[in-house]
Amino acid sequence: MQADIFNAQVLTLTSEQGPAMGAAILAAVGSGWFESLEDCSKTFIGTASIYEPNPEAVSSYRKLFTIYQEVYGNTKEICESLQNFKVQ
Repeated sequence: MQADIFNAQVLTLTSEQGPAMGAAILAAVGSGWFESLEDCSKTFIGTASIYEPNPEAVSSYRKLFTIYQEVYGNTKEICESLQNFKVQ
């Protein structure tokens, strides 16, 4: 779905430990174990899956986004006026 919405290739990683992995990579480079972040990431970051955009779905999402922009433009003031009733 993300590949279709953004019309771009989307990669999933073998590790779901994003923040922890990033910290470990920074620590490894900072400790001098690797010359660069790029070198370190080649060791620790792997691609699990690659998703390509589906041209038909890309077209549908573009049309839906155009409709969303129209709806938002026409209801923005109404939504802003509802802020007065927001539960705090």
